[in-house]
Amino acid sequence: MTTVDSDDRPNARRKRRQFTPEQKAGFAKIGNDSAKLLERFADRLRPEVLAQCRTYSEVGEWTLLIDNLCASLVKDKILISSAERDALADLLPMFGDPEQNAYLVYIDSYDRVLEALNVSSELT
Repeated sequence: MTTVDSDDRPNARRKRRQFTPEQKAGFAKIGNDSAKLLERFADRLRPEVLAQCRTYSEVGEWTLLIDNLCASLVKDKILISSAERDALADLLPMFGDPEQNAYLVYIDSYDRVLEALNVSSELT
């Protein structure tokens, strides 16, 4: 008798996806840079947005973190500095081709997001 696991497929030892050292380093950089950027905005985000984004960060859902962060920055017209915009602009390409993010609301077009930000020259 063959045992089946919870999704009704034959129980077989599944291979874990193997990542190269370069891929692992890339994931670490995306995670670290996303978390640092989130904390730069922490005092300006609504508490529920900050909590949700921190949860995304903790579980490694960095694409959702950045999409929700961008949504909040744009929709809530949060003032950001040009350095913060530049940090976001440096981070966005790490998420790959924006057309592959079409299921997301904000980071499906990096340029559109960056243009919609409320950048103040008075903030440093």
